[in-house]
Amino acid sequence: MGTILLLLHAHLPYVRHPENVRHLEETWLFEAAIESYMPLFDLLTRLPEVSPKARVALSISPTLLEMLGDELLSTRLMEHITHLTDMAEAECERTSGDPEMAPLARMYLERFGRAKKVLTDTYNGSLMAPLRELASTGQVELLTTSATHAFLPNLAPTPDAVRNQIRIGLKCFKEHLGFRPKGFWLPECGYYENLDIIMSQEGISHTFLSSRGFLHSRPRPSYGLYRPVRTPSGLVAFGRERELSLRVWSAHSGYPAHPVYRDFYRDAGFDVDAPHIRDFVEAIAPGGHTYTGFKYHSITGLTVHKKPYRPEAALMQAQMDARHFADTLAARSQEIKGEAGFSPLFVLPFDAELFGHWWSEGPDFLEHFIKKTCSNPGLRMSLPRELAAQADKLQEVSPSLSSWGEGGYGHAWSDSKAGGEALAEMLAASARFEALSAKKTYAPDTSDTAENQAMTRAISQAKRELLLLQASDWGFLSHKETAGSYSRQRIREHAGNLQAIYGMIESGKIDESLLDEMKGRAPIFSGGSRTPF
Repeated sequence: MGTILLLLHAHLPYVRHPENVRHLEETWLFEAAIESYMPLFDLLTRLPEVSPKARVALSISPTLLEMLGDELLSTRLMEHITHLTDMAEAECERTSGDPEMAPLARMYLERFGRAKKVLTDTYNGSLMAPLRELASTGQVELLTTSATHAFLPNLAPTPDAVRNQIRIGLKCFKEHLGFRPKGFWLPECGYYENLDIIMSQEGISHTFLSSRGFLHSRPRPSYGLYRPVRTPSGLVAFGRERELSLRVWSAHSGYPAHPVYRDFYRDAGFDVDAPHIRDFVEAIAPGGHTYTGFKYHSITGLTVHKKPYRPEAALMQAQMDARHFADTLAARSQEIKGEAGFSPLFVLPFDAELFGHWWSEGPDFLEHFIKKTCSNPGLRMSLPRELAAQADKLQEVSPSLSSWGEGGYGHAWSDSKAGGEALAEMLAASARFEALSAKKTYAPDTSDTAENQAMTRAISQAKRELLLLQASDWGFLSHKETAGSYSRQRIREHAGNLQAIYGMIESGKIDESLLDEMKGRAPIFSGGSRTPF
């Protein structure tokens, strides 16, 4: 019987702009919350109804936890849904004479109205509520990742920075959800030699690797990707099954590419010239265009002439694709059992935002895939913690430097022009902090004087800015030229803040009003006992 380990990794970079009433990049959170997180949280809380055999792992990044738990962003999420509901009503009126588009406008009105009701009545205005509920279920395992989703191989020269990212990530998770997870998602599956030692020392029992990092281990895993392994420090590692995962992951050759599915890129924000659309776009992206969430066309094919979206046909296709994927896994399991004589483990990790946001039908696909998997006599689902409990029976190997990114290593975060520039800023800021640390220039006196309190605040803010600068998102988005200008702005902001703080520390003259301003813009890891410094 083949075993399925399904993991969803939910992560967004920390974006919060209190200086603006509405800010374009904050909509990343709002779109993901409405289109992915709410449907997925609903599915996961209903797993006992879907199948008592269902098992799903969910990794939540600390930056996402901090945003979901932020009062300002929670308020703005509700306001965003209200704007969408108002716009849906206007769209119903605009399309009332169009038999193809009117049902779709009504679909969006129902969808946004339902999201508003669930967020208000069921979740009491905060998406932390379903996460806390999931923390107590036996069918879902919650994991976390590094504090700001740093690509850890880039920090390898400074082990304290790696440890800080891991330790603060675990602490943040515990403060939000009440327990310290044993499982840990490596950002971008980024691994370097001996990272397992730090992870094990921090109490982590299991993690995930790219297929390259797993298969290039020394010695090579005897069962390939189809059994977990144990590192010399005792850390259990699961290897991603890349080829099968791509059937779900790829927007070009995978299931999401089917012509009947909703086209992500055809959006009313670019297609429709109507006052309510213009007002919505202008409020978020003055003088430009942006996505609204109102999408009326199917993928159709490689053509600009898109057919109207048909939700019923798309749902039927999602069910067929889910059945096909479960059957494919069962057949592959039988093939491996026949050839190699053992039942395989298929490790299938995906970005949570794929399901719903990028692939509108993704949550429906996922629910039907879980049903078909649990009813297939040749398959079973398992959680990472269940499999990691057998660590003493696993082969010991040393994984290699790797990631699941472009080229299998760290190109996007290290070798590319944009990634290299981001890395250079981060390393320069880190080196200066290390130099200050070595000189003890920054070390506050233990006496409770106003001067020492101010110095302690400066040190804490420097560490906060350094964590934010270390986020893997900025280098990646700059490399892909996806929100590249915003990413470069964030790099300059955090690097500039660090330079200003370092100057204060070295001179002993602390500008507390400037520290207040910095922290006010990005108060990550600063609520109550979550202050990690």
